[in-house]
Amino acid sequence: MKAGYSVEQIHDLTKIDKWFLQKLMGIVRTDGELMRYDNINAVPADLILEAKRKGFSDFQIARAVMKDGEESLLVRQRRKELGILPVIKQIDTLAGE
Repeated sequence: MKAGYSVEQIHDLTKIDKWFLQKLMGIVRTDGELMRYDNINAVPADLILEAKRKGFSDFQIARAVMKDGEESLLVRQRRKELGILPVIKQIDTLAGE
């Protein structure tokens, strides 16, 4: 995908499900957007939120933005300042009993 292949081209070559490839393309695009920045404080809050929703860890965001995973504590601090915190959603497994 980073080499410029489209979802259609990858699907034709590999027969991997298009739905999965589209989700993967979203992750690649978000990574590309993060790479445009060189300072975590310059990254918009909505982009950090989008990255976290797509499963990026603080380490991965730090590696994309600052080109150094060692700065993940700065990402964590910025994320907390913005109020982007982990949420656990529980499902009632005994519903209907």
